[in-house]
Amino acid sequence: MKKCFLTLFLLLCALCQAAAATAAEESAEYKYFFFPLAHLWEQDPQMQPLLLEGTRPLTENFDYTALFGDAQVILLGEIHDKDVISREINVILKQAAGKPSLGFTHLATEFLLQSAQPNFEKVKNKNIHLDKLSQAIDSRVISYDNALLTMKMAEDLGLQVVGLDIDRILTPGGTAWALSEEGLKTRNQAWLKKITDVLRQNPRARLLVHCGALHSQYVADSLSTLLKRKGIKTYVMLFEIGPDPKADKHMTCEFFRSLNTPPVYVWYRFFCQFGKERDNLIIRVPPRYVNVLGADSIVYFGNPNPMSKMNPQAKDDLFNDMRYFPQTACHLHPDSAACQKLRHWSFVK
Repeated sequence: MKKCFLTLFLLLCALCQAAAATAAEESAEYKYFFFPLAHLWEQDPQMQPLLLEGTRPLTENFDYTALFGDAQVILLGEIHDKDVISREINVILKQAAGKPSLGFTHLATEFLLQSAQPNFEKVKNKNIHLDKLSQAIDSRVISYDNALLTMKMAEDLGLQVVGLDIDRILTPGGTAWALSEEGLKTRNQAWLKKITDVLRQNPRARLLVHCGALHSQYVADSLSTLLKRKGIKTYVMLFEIGPDPKADKHMTCEFFRSLNTPPVYVWYRFFCQFGKERDNLIIRVPPRYVNVLGADSIVYFGNPNPMSKMNPQAKDDLFNDMRYFPQTACHLHPDSAACQKLRHWSFVK
């Protein structure tokens, strides 16, 4: 069916945490970023009070840019296809671009091929249906990419969009290759070259990088590690969520205490000990654990489903707003009325 089954890896990216737990082996060089916490938890009894000391409530008006210091490249390492994370990344993008004194110039993204970037730049009217926009950018891709909303917003904010990924992921078997150790290394090296090209052309450039946690966490041959080896000041922010209280009703604190479960949702399990498992938190990782946990900070949403907290009237109001916005747009774009309400309810206890 043409290239239907060669759908771009970066558009599917169905890496939910449960799947990740079974896909990643303990011995693999690349470890999904909840494994390090599980190992640290077992090996270092001092870890708990030190992590708690660096943990603060995440508020609706939190200024993420205050964390970035003078880092030239900030990696936003997400779990793909999680609306609550996508909304927050767009908020970070707006904060960074909204302060000219910070000097942010580019959004580099996993979700655009390097070869397709010229097509993205040529499209003058990007306020078209996402399916049509996706096809205009790369005809090999059969379904739209939610990250196009972030790219459109970046361009509107005056940030230059830089595609990072490579065409090999479109070839037969490309999706599996992209997640293999070889594929991850090859892609990260290609991404590094693209970013260093940008910095060579403009040494004062400052980049936000939107990508998956597998690429951003500090491990051997990850993008963040490669950047640091080049002497480029780098900051890594990873995103984590708890289980959906509606879809994963059985995944309670008691469930994880009573079963010998894999380390999926390990941050949720960690905060279960302190009654914070459903809170929104910002964890500034203690320096001694930055390389161990693979991040400088971690954004944690204990409840990834804000609609589970809405009263009936709030849901009615939200659905009324959704009539005027494509559903994905109101889930992901922070400027839509529906999305603003969703984000607000994300912070309601």
